[in-house]
Amino acid sequence: MAEKLTRRTFITRGGAALGTLALPAALSPAAEAARRAVGGTLAEFAAPSGTIVFGMETVPPGMDPHKWWNGAAFEGGLNIFDTLLKLDEKTGKIWPGLAAMPQISNGGKTYVFKLRRGVTFHDGSALSASDVKFSFERLLSPQLAGEASSLYTVLPIVGLDKFLAGKTKTVSGIAVMDPYTVAFHFEAPDSGFVPSITYVPASIVPAAVVQRLGTKKFNWAPVGTGPFKVASVDQQRGVKLVKNPHYWKPGLPKANAVDWQFHVDPQLSALRILRGEQDMMYEPAPAGIIDQVRANPSQSKQLVVTQLNECWWMSLSEKVPQLQKVAVRKAIAMAIDKNKLHRTLKGIGLVANGGVFSPLSPYYQKGLAWPYNPTEAKKLLASAGLGSGFTVKAWCANFFPWTDMAQSVQQDLAAVGIKMNLTPMSYDQFVNLTNGAPAGLVFFNWGLSYPHGSFIVDAAFTSAAIKAGCCNYAHWTYPGFDKLATEAHRTPSTSKSISLYKQIDRIVTREQVVWVPLIYGARPDLISTRVKGFESGTGGTDEPKELWTVSV
Repeated sequence: MAEKLTRRTFITRGGAALGTLALPAALSPAAEAARRAVGGTLAEFAAPSGTIVFGMETVPPGMDPHKWWNGAAFEGGLNIFDTLLKLDEKTGKIWPGLAAMPQISNGGKTYVFKLRRGVTFHDGSALSASDVKFSFERLLSPQLAGEASSLYTVLPIVGLDKFLAGKTKTVSGIAVMDPYTVAFHFEAPDSGFVPSITYVPASIVPAAVVQRLGTKKFNWAPVGTGPFKVASVDQQRGVKLVKNPHYWKPGLPKANAVDWQFHVDPQLSALRILRGEQDMMYEPAPAGIIDQVRANPSQSKQLVVTQLNECWWMSLSEKVPQLQKVAVRKAIAMAIDKNKLHRTLKGIGLVANGGVFSPLSPYYQKGLAWPYNPTEAKKLLASAGLGSGFTVKAWCANFFPWTDMAQSVQQDLAAVGIKMNLTPMSYDQFVNLTNGAPAGLVFFNWGLSYPHGSFIVDAAFTSAAIKAGCCNYAHWTYPGFDKLATEAHRTPSTSKSISLYKQIDRIVTREQVVWVPLIYGARPDLISTRVKGFESGTGGTDEPKELWTVSV
């Protein structure tokens, strides 16, 4: 996801910078409101030298890496915090982060991490092994109820069961050996542990700061070891991040600051980027301008499209009586014309002819998805006693590609007699509602944000995910499935683990039809001509990554 562009100053002369691009004469009401919220004149957008201007429509729920599991919050996590180990998404390799690669012993049941010396948090305090133990216990704590906790509570860490049951206040299997050494002791080997600790929720926070501020205050006053630190916060308007001059990675960050603005409608973000008033945006480039930008030689390099290691899918909730029948779920899968959908999405991504794992993963199985066959879909509905059709609620986010995707599927389902009542909603509404009370159909995306099948499986299909409140949108359980998911964790054999995750994918895609894979996603990023060294991650977090590697 790389594109290097030349630097230029912000443009302050109206719409002249748009060249021949035919944008709508008037913005949507939401975009007009956003324009007024962030300032009405172009001169107001001028940023200090070296400042990335970054816009997003949604307001994140905070920046506490242990609490939240959504892309908006991760913008803070990716820039403010660090993890013990780092993932190179291009190669899938894992590298040292705040710690060296672990020393593994005891048959794969003991991991010893040596921390980097001289690393400090933003408040000047030194990183220590006690902060690591505190961070992992906080992430695992039922009291915090972290949305991504189900990725980690499945790990067989010694003493974790007692900790989760409230019988102990600490996890005995996470041991501080000295100020710069921490050990993790396991009951059994687990192949998902090392990949999982490269992910944002496994970020290390300063124990003393969190204990002093409390969780509520820390959520909007985060302190980490990352490349940027928080300078100011307005929970309605945005966050100012400034360069951490003591960052442990030499030469980074490249930018001096980030002006992270909320309530910026995607249409407005695109307009501002093309005018030179903004540098990057959280949302993908709006569908309405993709073709136009592609066709404009002076702007085409500002659109960077990168294939992601992720799947755009639709979940089917067993809370809905009609969807409890496998035949009905299979009928829905066969009613969807994915080739038409791909055209609707401007050719972005790849048609999902396999399962929930993309072709960029080792778990991909071509031909696993049910093929388009509306005639057979009608027969299946009739066999299930629903030949006259039924109505089902559906939710999606209110920007590209979700509304476009959902509307295309809505047409396909109508053709077989299923009426889909679609509710597009803002991203923050969407993530707040989908976890606890999903509609019958939910359109969303997941990818392998770290290279292990458990990232999707544990949180999307297990009973533990239902208990944790995130993110088994289908509210689906299946005899023996949890045991199978655990076995895929525990096997020390990479080939056996791959085989097990392929078996799991066959269950959820082909046999039980819990998710319908639609598109293997690609991300269309629109960036300003000031930006140099841009890269967007391939791991499926669906937001621009590593802002600290970009200069303006």
